[in-house]
Parts: sequence; structure tokens; C-alpha cells
Amino acid sequence: MNARGKDVLDLTKKQMNTEIPKPVPGANQHPRTRSLVFLTWGLPVLLLTGITIWFLLHGGEGSFWHSPANGLSRAPNPEEKLNSSEPGGPIEVVSTIFPLSDIAKNIGGDKVSVMTLIPPGANPHTYEISPTQAILVAKASLLIRVGAGLDDFVDKIMSSISSRETIILRLTDGVDLVDGDPHIWLDPVIVKERIVPAITGALCRIAPEDAAYFRKNQFLYQERLDALHREIQRLLSNLEGRPLISVHSAWRYFCLRYGLKGIYIEEFPGKEPSPRWISTVVDLAKRSGAQAIFVEPQFSAKMAETIAQELGVEVYEADPIGKEGVPGFNTYIDLMKHNVEVFRKALGENRDL
Repeated sequence: MNARGKDVLDLTKKQMNTEIPKPVPGANQHPRTRSLVFLTWGLPVLLLTGITIWFLLHGGEGSFWHSPANGLSRAPNPEEKLNSSEPGGPIEVVSTIFPLSDIAKNIGGDKVSVMTLIPPGANPHTYEISPTQAILVAKASLLIRVGAGLDDFVDKIMSSISSRETIILRLTDGVDLVDGDPHIWLDPVIVKERIVPAITGALCRIAPEDAAYFRKNQFLYQERLDALHREIQRLLSNLEGRPLISVHSAWRYFCLRYGLKGIYIEEFPGKEPSPRWISTVVDLAKRSGAQAIFVEPQFSAKMAETIAQELGVEVYEADPIGKEGVPGFNTYIDLMKHNVEVFRKALGENRDL
């Protein structure tokens, strides 16, 4: 081979051993071709990746999507235990008013943790729930409310409560209300026969393994309510037929149970009575020989004081809701005893309890 041929052969070998540059994807492709490739391969990959990320963030239990605070929850599974509380921890219970909280504590004992929405002195008819309270309600296993217009503020957050996680117990459901009055808890007999069994049933549904414990506490508490009822009957036996005039109609069931004549200044809860109605109440009070007018700490006493001045009687405070942590007001039974003492003093009976 001549020198020139040898040089050509060497050059060919060098070219064969040189790495051929890789083409840049799409560099020589028409724009329409690149779009077709993306639609064929890139878009499905992106969609699959997005779905996977969404599921990881939103699809699991306890995620935002299943959070009761958003009102978006999957359908309830009847096989699941109805308890959103921490495993092994107490059942989270929320009630709208303190007497219901105390009743729930007596039944639930150390198996429950109870919170009251309405603070002492607040009017349940006009109360506005706070965002923090709304979150606590959404996390609770049991919400106990009165219903029948007393605690309608709860309705504003009902859409945020998951039916799978929260049992909502409306105590006036199925009760024959008198003139639509919701204050059924002020009759100890109704508490014993309707309210206590309803709360016990709800707790047993949430934690069936503790049903025997709840039933035992129910029985013991009902015995105490029986004793309270008998004691009130004895203490008010000499006051039968006496007029009990109050600004608010809270004591209707109490008066019916114990033979008092209830006269109410307020025509409707939370609504200012008309001058004509006030005049009617004053005339009725005079004819019935009223000895006192009763106000509640949740309402202004101004109207009662004006009417009492005209009648020449005193104003007394009777509390239908109570005050947690205040002696004489911090249990349902103590609260009822305190109110009975107030009624006896105002209406003419001064024997000590």
C-alpha cells in the first residue's frame, strides 16, 4: 500500500473511533411533531404524577379532604367505631349548655372529656360560636344540644361536622314540648326519663366496650335525680298555686311539675315584649298576688326592675344554666337546689334546705 492509501486508511479508523454526538431531542423535529410526542408520552406521565401526589396529600384518613372541618367526608362505614377521640383516650364530648355537660360527666365518668360551648352569663338564644369552638365541635365524638330554637348557633357549623365522626344528640327531638318551649332540663323528671337515657345511649354507641360502665352510672345518677325530685316536691308543697313571674319563660316545665303558676314577661325568647303585653302581665301579676319577679343572669334585669317597682315587689335571680366551678352552681343537682331555695325565699317559704 502506498503512502497516500495508508493515510486514507488511518483517517478512516480515526473517524470510526470518534464518538458520534447524540442528537438533541426535537432539535430537528417540526413543532407539530414535538407536540405530538408530548401528547403521546409527556402528558400522561404528568397526569399520573399529579394524581399520585394528590392522593398522597389528600386521599388518606385524617387528611384535609376527609377532615370534618371542611364538611367533606366519605360515606359512613357501619363497621367503624364511632369515636374520633385519640385511641385509648377519653371520648370527646361537647355540649351547648353547662347542665348537659354535668349530666354527661355523671354518666361518662372518667371515660369522657366534656367541654361546654356557652360560657357563664351568656344568653344561649343569641350566642355566637367562635372559630376555635367550631373546630373543637368538629373533632368531638358527641355533640349534645337542646334544640327547639335554644341553641340554633350550632346550626351555622353543622355542615362542618362529619356524620361518621360526630354523633349529634338533639334532646328535644321526640319530646312533647309545651308551646315549643325548649327548657326541658329544668324538670328533673324529664332529665331522668328522657335526657339521661339519650346521653347514655349515645355514649354506648360510641364506645360499646364501656356500655356496662355507662349503664351503671346511669342507674346511680337516676337514683340521685329521684331523690332530688322528691326533695323539691316536699320543699315546694306549701307553695302550690303561687305565681312565679319571670322575665324569661325558662321555668315553664318546672312550674308544671311542681304546681306553681308560671307567668312570663317575655312573649318569645330574645324578643322585646310589646308595651301591651307588659301591661297584661302587670295586671295579671296584681290579680294573682305576685310576691316577686325572677330574672336570669343571662338576661338584663332592667325590665324586671321596672315592673317590680310598679308592683311593689322584689327582684330575685334564678339561674337555669349554672356556672362551672362556682359552689352551688357547678353541678346540675346543686343548681336546682339553689334555685328551689331562691323560690322558697321569694314566695314565702324560708325553711333551710
